[in-house]
Amino acid sequence: MGEQFKEQSYHLSDSEFKENEDRNLTEIEVCHATIFSLIEERIKRDVVLSCIVDSIRLTQKMLCQIGCQMHEQFQEFELVESNLEDLSDELVIETGSICKIVNLLESSFREYEKMRKKEKRELESSILSLTEENRDISGLLKIAIMEKEAMEKRSKGNNGDNRRAAIFQMAEKGLQKVGFGFVMGVLSGDNNQAESVASCNSSTKSDASDGEKEVVSLVVTVENIMKNLRTEINDLRRSLDESRLNCERLQTLADDHAEKLEKNEQYIKDLKEREALLSNSVDELTREITIAGEEIARWREACELEVEAGKSSIKELEKEYNVQMLQLKDELHRTKAALETSNNKLQLKERLATTAMAAQAAAETCLRLADSRSAGLRDRIEELTRELEGEEGGNFRRERRRGAHRRVRHVCWPWQGLGFSPAASRVRNWHPIGNRRSVPEMEALLRIRI
Repeated sequence: MGEQFKEQSYHLSDSEFKENEDRNLTEIEVCHATIFSLIEERIKRDVVLSCIVDSIRLTQKMLCQIGCQMHEQFQEFELVESNLEDLSDELVIETGSICKIVNLLESSFREYEKMRKKEKRELESSILSLTEENRDISGLLKIAIMEKEAMEKRSKGNNGDNRRAAIFQMAEKGLQKVGFGFVMGVLSGDNNQAESVASCNSSTKSDASDGEKEVVSLVVTVENIMKNLRTEINDLRRSLDESRLNCERLQTLADDHAEKLEKNEQYIKDLKEREALLSNSVDELTREITIAGEEIARWREACELEVEAGKSSIKELEKEYNVQMLQLKDELHRTKAALETSNNKLQLKERLATTAMAAQAAAETCLRLADSRSAGLRDRIEELTRELEGEEGGNFRRERRRGAHRRVRHVCWPWQGLGFSPAASRVRNWHPIGNRRSVPEMEALLRIRI
């Protein structure tokens, strides 16, 4: 019973060991298949990433060329080719550089748009100022022409002083009609010039030439006043445009800051949520790690026990294997001895067969010789029988002639008396046996004595 129990436990351990080996082989094959599939996916991903990196580099070069045409800041930007083995890191670096280039392009484009808007506003303001100047000049010219004609009609009989006063009154009225007050403070700056011109005119020329010079001086003063006013208006318009631009910039900055603040608040909220999720995930991972550590310890103990059992079963298998090997060696020695004896017997049989064949060949040769001799002897016997028949016939006739009272006491060849015909018997008893010819007349020849 103990031996049967040992055999059953041995068979069970062997089957379990084989099952574990099969399971490990299947797991290894699955691992190899997964590794090959992962390698193929990695190769495909590397190919796709290399294509993406090449396209990103081309777009980066194109963006740099566009930026160099728009702004001088891009000339200082250098394209750095990274020689990284990992394509993912290279892709991250290239995307970061493209983001920088796009930000620079965006800022330069905004500056360019602002400059264009500013130039457009300046051009629009200059166009408006020129149109207003044209209107003012045309209106002033019309008014001056009308007033001059009226004053010429009135001042035909007046003196030079009265004519000058009338001209100043006409200019003041014309300016008041246009919309500008003829301020004395403005004229005070040009009084010296007017007085010098008036003194020169009064001292050098006649009354007609004095009137024309006074008109010219008045026109010059009016033009200077208009130019000063226009420059002031343009300066005010420019300052107003700059203040508007500053207000727009401040508004855009305020909007950008508000958007950034909202984004930062949202980002802070997301970070807090992520922090909470990460803390929860960390706690869960720590729990899982502890559970996994306990399971690993259990599996390690189980594996150690299985290893010990396997070692013991391997030792038992080695012992049985050695015993079986010894038995097989003994059986091999026995089979070798039996094979040697059988080989010797076969050799003896072959020798006997060769000797038997040689004896058979010698017997055949002897039979052939005997056949040839028997044929010769038969021919000889036939000749002798013919001779004897002839002699017997002669003797019989002689004796018959001598007398029948004498009786034959001995016949040497009593074939006629016995009714035996050697030719007929030879023909009747000649038959082949196998491949050899047998001569049955040999027995008759042995019985007959010549």
